[in-house]
Amino acid sequence: VLNLTRDQLLEEGIFIKQGKTSKAQIKRWSDRLRSAIDTALSFQRVKNLKYVMAVETGEHLTGHKLRQWYREAKREAEKNNPHLSFDFTFHDIKAK
Repeated sequence: VLNLTRDQLLEEGIFIKQGKTSKAQIKRWSDRLRSAIDTALSFQRVKNLKYVMAVETGEHLTGHKLRQWYREAKREAEKNNPHLSFDFTFHDIKAK
C-alpha cells in the first residue's frame, strides 16, 4: 500500500501485482476503497505526486513514519481515554 502510485489508479480499479506470485490484477472500486484512496489523496498539499500515500509535503510515506504516527496516536488515545485498553499492536489492525 505504501508503494501505491497514481498511475496504478485506473478507471475500473487499482492495478496491483502480487509480490509473491507476480500475478497482475485489477482490484475493482468499491465505495470503501474509493473513499480510502480519496482520503489519502486529500491529505496531500502538493498535487501531482507519484505516490498515493505521501506526507503533506509530498514526500513518500515510509513504514517508519507510519509506525511513528501510530505510536503518537496511540499515546494520545491512551491519555484521553484511560478507561480503555490499548493492548494491541499496529499489525492487529486490519480490515475485516
